[in-house]
Amino acid sequence: MAGEKETKSKLFLSNAPHIKDNQSIKIVMWLVVLALLPSCIYSVFIFGINSLILIVASIVSAILAEALFQILMKKPVCVTDG
Repeated sequence: MAGEKETKSKLFLSNAPHIKDNQSIKIVMWLVVLALLPSCIYSVFIFGINSLILIVASIVSAILAEALFQILMKKPVCVTDG
């Protein structure tokens, strides 16, 4: 029991993000897009134009859904901020 009590005292609860850095969320999201590009290019190479259509349709529907929910929640539409 004594060891368990020591472990609990070393832990603390905090809100995300847990790793602090100078990079903004916008930069991190663009890095995610950059990381996904090789797999998207390779899928178009392997599966053809249908995979490109699916990728574009997914991106467009995600952007439209985000804009729609921001309008419904009466928030400023910020789908162009990265």
